[in-house]
Amino acid sequence: MFIISLPEQGFDPSEAVIPWHILSQAGCRVCFATPDKQVSKADKRMVTQGLGLLSPFLMTSKIALDLYQCMIKTPEFKQPFAYEEINTEEIYGMIFPGGHGEGIKSMLESQILHKKIVECFNQNKIIGALCTGVLTVARSIDPKTQKSVLFNKKTTAVTRWMELSGWYLTRHYFHNYYRIYPTTAQDEIEKLLSNRKQFYTGGARVFPMKYSKRFLYNQFTVLDGNYVSGRWPGDCYRFAHDLVRLVKRQGVEKYETT
Repeated sequence: MFIISLPEQGFDPSEAVIPWHILSQAGCRVCFATPDKQVSKADKRMVTQGLGLLSPFLMTSKIALDLYQCMIKTPEFKQPFAYEEINTEEIYGMIFPGGHGEGIKSMLESQILHKKIVECFNQNKIIGALCTGVLTVARSIDPKTQKSVLFNKKTTAVTRWMELSGWYLTRHYFHNYYRIYPTTAQDEIEKLLSNRKQFYTGGARVFPMKYSKRFLYNQFTVLDGNYVSGRWPGDCYRFAHDLVRLVKRQGVEKYETT
């Protein structure tokens, strides 16, 4: 069983639904967890409200929105675990989508999740994180080392350029929608690594900007052991298939539904 961790509200639909869909197709059971067992709500701008003239480029794709409508009707989504109920010994791994707004801080800053993530790394579980969701993982400090679980890992996340570009293009209409914190995700994560060079930006691979099965060569992920990370919704397809490859490498039989 995989757990997709979601905040109270504000998660990016593509970054949750694509891993759910592709892992489910591969035969994995996928459940969800929220801070208090309440059903999470996706980022409204990505689902219905849009981003004005930038909607065709930045809003969730129709394919992902159709899959999202399927996902939110499942019993697993409607009846999530609470973070504190997650038993890391009984799961195959955890996934952390990104998102925007104050609501997502309930995931990024959860000390309960940070503890669960440390347990997962110590148990060699699969961990996947996208965009700002990587902050949840990076902030998980192993009490044995007093270092982030990513201290010796290679990673990516929403890059400084992506975050600031999104903020600059939308700030007059949507204020700090693309700035959860004054410090960019990349800047914070780099400080938690042994070496800043462990953070990979993916260079100029910035198309597509939203989920697509096409242009796989332009999608960018970083795989280090059982940890895989991506930058934004445009990397979701490759990210999800990296998770499937990790599952196949380790064998998933005892975690499948019957």
